[in-house]
Amino acid sequence: MTFSGEQFGVEQVAHLIFTGCKSALPCAFAWTYDCDRLRIGEFEGGCVVITEAGIDFHNTTSIIDRAITREIKDPDEAVDGYVLAIRDAEHGLSFWNNEDDFGRLGLATVFSEDEAAKFDKPITDDEPEWLTMPAPLRP
Repeated sequence: MTFSGEQFGVEQVAHLIFTGCKSALPCAFAWTYDCDRLRIGEFEGGCVVITEAGIDFHNTTSIIDRAITREIKDPDEAVDGYVLAIRDAEHGLSFWNNEDDFGRLGLATVFSEDEAAKFDKPITDDEPEWLTMPAPLRP
């Protein structure tokens, strides 16, 4: 599907898909704004990721900032955050979710460094430990 024109709204299309196309979720799309003159700041773009949980807007500036941060930070640092994990003899690793207790990684609550430092760990049979979220694999 392609949209174009001067009156096109990225946010409006995202909300239309989120509201009217629930069976198509999750989905995503990329967008770009351009200009017929070559001037700094006249070109922009990004992507939108739409899931049942909501809509995430990303623009080229934030995507570049995130990529640069990954490149210059210590590889042992958690660029994407921290998750709280326990080891279970039957299920292996389980990860903390603020709404459902411990479960699978896909539902884990991701904490910033400050949030992790302030979080009161739950009492469990195994001592919960913080794990760093890895950066995405490169193609």
